[in-house]
Amino acid sequence: MNEMRVVPKNDPEADAPLSPAQQDLLARKTAEAKAHAAKRRQGAAAPGGRSTAASAEMNWLSVYYFPQIEDYYCGPSTLLSAMYAKGLDWGTVDDPRWSHAADLLDTDFNGNTPWYINPIAQDIKIIASGYNTGRPMADAMNYEMETTFYVPQPIPGTPTLAHRQAYVDALVSDIDNNYLIMGNTAETPTSDHLAGHPTNRNIFHWIGVYGYDAYGDWTMYVDPAGNSAAVPADWNAPSYDGIYSDTLVGIFSSRGYIW
Repeated sequence: MNEMRVVPKNDPEADAPLSPAQQDLLARKTAEAKAHAAKRRQGAAAPGGRSTAASAEMNWLSVYYFPQIEDYYCGPSTLLSAMYAKGLDWGTVDDPRWSHAADLLDTDFNGNTPWYINPIAQDIKIIASGYNTGRPMADAMNYEMETTFYVPQPIPGTPTLAHRQAYVDALVSDIDNNYLIMGNTAETPTSDHLAGHPTNRNIFHWIGVYGYDAYGDWTMYVDPAGNSAAVPADWNAPSYDGIYSDTLVGIFSSRGYIW
């Protein structure tokens, strides 16, 4: 079960290095996001599209919420929300949305949606298409969009100021360009927690980041555990909530986010 899995904060899934191609893409996107966010802080309006900017300080996406249908299905739920944000067809009669998302992520096989997995162990469709980089969430979205836009941003156990600022820039840039961010949390009894999450154990959990306020200092997110009958009774997470971005980066530490 992804949410209930008790593992060390330095879980080895977070330690796999990015490929050279991913490192190059991450560096390019980081520079572009920094420039974009700087323009927004100077008062530039958000680009047009599906986003609905209320002011220069804030923006959010119209995103559909999918309560997870199994206690380990936070990954498929987050993937479906990300696909919806891009207007993608997320399933058919022969390939229903939940099984489609879970298959792409290998969620049922692993009993959770891994942050990292050996690329040769990924879903056969992902492997056959050449999108298997070992980051199931990024690979599944890139497969669906037929692009290489999404890239993982690992966060170390102790995030630096640079990590926190890079997240704020990525948040503003992705939302303004109509891309949901998929975040993988790592919560421990001594760390900060998302609203309504149990505080007495380690929790790894996927969420969808769909908006920001205060030029990115505040994050809006959807939590697959909210209103889900599949999670344990001690969960009381809201479906939609917000959190200071600095705090969220700390919660992402030892895992990261896909943007």
